[in-house]
Amino acid sequence: MSLMSTREKVFDYIKERKRVTVGELVDSFNISRWAIYKHLNTLIKEDKITKTGKPPRVFYLVKKSEKKEDFVITGSFKGFDVISEV
Repeated sequence: MSLMSTREKVFDYIKERKRVTVGELVDSFNISRWAIYKHLNTLIKEDKITKTGKPPRVFYLVKKSEKKEDFVITGSFKGFDVISEV
């Protein structure tokens, strides 16, 4: 059994929701805005998420990666591989 850190939970939440605001994260995790900003800034530095918009409408979303590992062949159709995003 592995325990996820708050940062990992924040990242998973953003991944699940597609885009989120700081307010949503504060409400969902019941921690201070300062703590949320600290996690978000670390995730940005780790190149896992990106920030878009201008105050008061700022959103955080998972950064799209062009790495081959992010795609998997899930089948074939008429001789062509069907590739899905992971």
